[in-house]
Amino acid sequence: WPVLVVSPSSARFHWEAEFLQWLPDEEYLPRDGVLVITSERVAATTAVDRAKVLVTSYDLVHREAVRKTLTRVAPNVIICDE
Repeated sequence: WPVLVVSPSSARFHWEAEFLQWLPDEEYLPRDGVLVITSERVAATTAVDRAKVLVTSYDLVHREAVRKTLTRVAPNVIICDE
């Protein structure tokens, strides 16, 4: 942890649902451990710090605020979907 998933915008919430379906153990991956970054909300520092999985889109990953956040988080695993 943390894991960063970069996907097409339309697949962001699908990734969230799959993590929660396949890793349902609250102690292993709390529900607030998966954070989807949207254009309306660049994640607050506390939410990002709690997250084990960050999901964003290719469009958003280029935005300065998102880049700074992801650089600070320094994910150990990056998954690029398509």
